[in-house]
Amino acid sequence: MTERLIRLPFANRRTWLGVLLLVMTVALSGCSSFSKEEYDETAGWPVERLYQDGKEEMNAGNWTLAEERFTAVEARYPFGPFAQQSLINLAYVQWKKGEPEMALATISRFQRQYPNHPGSDYMLFLRGLILFTPPSSRLAFLTQQDPAERDPRALRESYAAFEELITRYPQSRYAEDAKKTHELAGEHHGRAPTAHGPLLL
Repeated sequence: MTERLIRLPFANRRTWLGVLLLVMTVALSGCSSFSKEEYDETAGWPVERLYQDGKEEMNAGNWTLAEERFTAVEARYPFGPFAQQSLINLAYVQWKKGEPEMALATISRFQRQYPNHPGSDYMLFLRGLILFTPPSSRLAFLTQQDPAERDPRALRESYAAFEELITRYPQSRYAEDAKKTHELAGEHHGRAPTAHGPLLL
């Protein structure tokens, strides 16, 4: 028997070629996007380097990069002092970055995971400070907002955080500032305390 070759009409062949080229283009584009999204210059870094880089970015005020580094430390090396200190630093960085709600959530997570950590006094101080100085209060010198007009719930929680710090850690380096702000929070007036950074390893 003579085999017959099946020939596609020219129009159909052109359509199939077009479809094939489109599929190849999409596939190559997808691979390129995937490689860009997945690339991480810190992949394979030891915990010491990752933490140190985060600390340097934090000290330089590069909050976004610092947040990425400390988050990576906790995710890749979840056990040990570097992860614990990274969580402390992360809360501070998130607050400085203008994300007080995320910072408060990080503090709460730290307090649940490490209730007896040596840095617990600082986390109480930072919690009180964040609640005492909401984003709106940063413009109070322009708006002449009365501190008594701030969210009363936040002020109560700030007061409670400072009171707990003073009671549990009377010898803490943050105790003196906590006492002053504790009084201010209770009276609903005065100025915000000094924004201390975290103690670093």
